[in-house]
Amino acid sequence: MRIISVFTFIALLWVLPGCNIINPTEPTPTYIRVDSFSFQSRDTLGSSSHKITNVYAYFDSQPVGIFDLPVTFPIITDKPGKVTLIPGIDFEGLTGYQVSYPMYTDDTFTIQAQPGKIISLRPQSAYAPGVKIPFLEAFESGSGTVNSFSIYAKGDTNIRSITTPGDVFEGHGSGLISLPPGKDSTTIASLPMRLDYSVNSYLEIDYKGNLPLAIGMSVLLNSGPVYSEFQIALKPQTEYKKIYVGLRDFVGNHQGINYQILFQVVKGGGVTDGKVFLDNVKVVSF
Repeated sequence: MRIISVFTFIALLWVLPGCNIINPTEPTPTYIRVDSFSFQSRDTLGSSSHKITNVYAYFDSQPVGIFDLPVTFPIITDKPGKVTLIPGIDFEGLTGYQVSYPMYTDDTFTIQAQPGKIISLRPQSAYAPGVKIPFLEAFESGSGTVNSFSIYAKGDTNIRSITTPGDVFEGHGSGLISLPPGKDSTTIASLPMRLDYSVNSYLEIDYKGNLPLAIGMSVLLNSGPVYSEFQIALKPQTEYKKIYVGLRDFVGNHQGINYQILFQVVKGGGVTDGKVFLDNVKVVSF
């Protein structure tokens, strides 16, 4: 009986034709192409403005990955299955801080395996069932005073509605916070609202301007005093930008009534005539 050494056996594996023990055949994936999400709000929930920048992809409930849009990504399958696409956002304007947005619905598609081919999907989204809007200002009442905001301290400049072409984001009007020569800062507050610390709440706004915009909140605490805190500061923008700001941490840490959104603008950097434009200011909650 002849015994083949281990080394001889391994050598044979390398030269035997058609042998896939060392280099098994890799399956060819089916590719999924997603360019963007479309979004449609309901009439009572305000504008359909959105900034869905990334997608959380699942296949048959198993995670595939998180991808910036547009994207083409592979799925390994030899049978039909369901692709679920969950819209994601840049949280508080930070491109490195991507989160799935619980206020938006996902979309699901049934696909057939097509190895080597690209399947283009066009996901749609809307506000999730149960979403409500505790505060909404779209600045559509024409030029002049905006009653949903008030100055925060004596001497501050209030926001007003404007209809100037080129400065309106959408619809008939946008809001303007103006710091003309001789005016260095202002803080304005939204009308009071009630928020529940046990559910997610977000602020959505479209903004642009030549000055930074600080965003915060104020609340009449259950213990009695009013507490205010600024959470983020947004850089000047020459074009309108959509921002999502999380409110749940503030509401959970500072429980009370009469929550207000604060906007603060401070002049600096050699700007003499400061302007910040806002549109579609809404608080979105469950």
